[in-house]
Amino acid sequence: MKRILIGDHRESLLATVETILRHLGYRVLVSSIPSRLTAFLQETSPDLMLFGAVLLRANPDLGQMLEKKSAETSAPLVILDENPEKEPLIPGHEVLSLPLDLFSLFAVVQHHLEDIPRQHLRLALRMPGMLCLGENCNLVQLLSLSRRGMFVKTSTRMNDDQPLKVIIPLMGMNRELEISGQILYRVHPTPDNNYLQGIGVGFPDLDDEAAQALDAFIAGRFFGDLDDNIQSGAKPFPEVGQGAATLRLAKHH
Repeated sequence: MKRILIGDHRESLLATVETILRHLGYRVLVSSIPSRLTAFLQETSPDLMLFGAVLLRANPDLGQMLEKKSAETSAPLVILDENPEKEPLIPGHEVLSLPLDLFSLFAVVQHHLEDIPRQHLRLALRMPGMLCLGENCNLVQLLSLSRRGMFVKTSTRMNDDQPLKVIIPLMGMNRELEISGQILYRVHPTPDNNYLQGIGVGFPDLDDEAAQALDAFIAGRFFGDLDDNIQSGAKPFPEVGQGAATLRLAKHH
């Protein structure tokens, strides 16, 4: 399991990012205490390091240690900075802008840690949708959804070149999304896939408004899934409003 070390002075940011990355299947070490982060660096070999610029500016020795660790182990160092347009805090290392965007975080982690990185965050779900061929619409079950496509469970027969219209109910947002789609692949029922039958549908002509709506829906469902998996009553991450894919964090220095 890939290990990610995260350091920042904001406990809310640490809790949010830790929860997201654990949900995505990574081992995460976090702290806001420089001495503890130094101990982590001495005792472990992280595969990726995410550190806040404010913390590093206040602790230059920690920054020097991170540069050395990155050079020795080839572990990428990514700086979390609210002012990315300024001169880089540590030249030669990637900067991730704050407030932190869920999809930007996913892209950075995939790029640095996965041999075959996914380009888009894929949401697993079970909810109804519609596939329409002309005036003929069929109810299907959506099993996964991303900004660029979806996989649906269906036994409806259709040709690859048939123009599709996809209707997705954006539950919790009080709207339906109607977009064009095209068949990318088919899954045929076999004993190995528990007789699952369905199709992968791409969204080749997604406009900006539809893309933003999908991002908001995916982010809202993603954080809702995290909330459902938490046993205590307190949420370790800020509330993400409808239509927002950004982690809304206060800028405390």
